[in-house]
Amino acid sequence: MFALLNVTAVTLLDDGFVAQSDFSLRSFASQSFGVFQERPAKVAWRFSAKAAPDAREFNFHPTQRLTEQPDGSLIVELEAGGLLEMCWHLVTWGSEVEILKPKRLQRLMEQLLREGLQ
Repeated sequence: MFALLNVTAVTLLDDGFVAQSDFSLRSFASQSFGVFQERPAKVAWRFSAKAAPDAREFNFHPTQRLTEQPDGSLIVELEAGGLLEMCWHLVTWGSEVEILKPKRLQRLMEQLLREGLQ
């Protein structure tokens, strides 16, 4: 697995490969939130009423479900791996997002914030 960030040039080689006939890039990619592959987890976040309009515009993941709340907040649910990448993304929302589940994602975020988000 490689993140193709900041690629400025490519070189075509003579070697190649044959993809497995049952391989689905869409299915493979949907297992993770970003680049990291890990066992998918059922995730839920609550965006405040202030952040909900912005969060509503995001395509966080192909499996996401958005649920409007009576108070104007927005719950986003999805199933994916890549909990560390989720933390990196969610920290940009600051106190406007709350991790509802899983507990291990909550603990990871707390740990990263204590350690300076590394």
